[in-house]
Amino acid sequence: GGPLLRWVSQPRTTWGATGYMRLVLNICAGLGPQVDRLEINPHLPPGMERLHLTGLRWRASTLDLTVTRNGFRTLRLDGREIPHVTADISGQHHIEATF
Repeated sequence: GGPLLRWVSQPRTTWGATGYMRLVLNICAGLGPQVDRLEINPHLPPGMERLHLTGLRWRASTLDLTVTRNGFRTLRLDGREIPHVTADISGQHHIEATF
């Protein structure tokens, strides 16, 4: 095809990246940090059935999050159903959120 162009990062574009990260973390994954808990209320856009995020740092923990659309709400931490993620969590964990 054509010439191979090298993409060059431009200054003052952090706002674009942070907007995208907010869309993914706060809207699609539904992460809502509170003082005493991490609420998870996902909203995947039409056509997107699953979202998997790994290595999310929250307080003293590292979380892997899988969001799946299936018609009913559940939230599981390492296989146990929970209402939300508590603030005292630490270490590596896997969260499954369905809606």
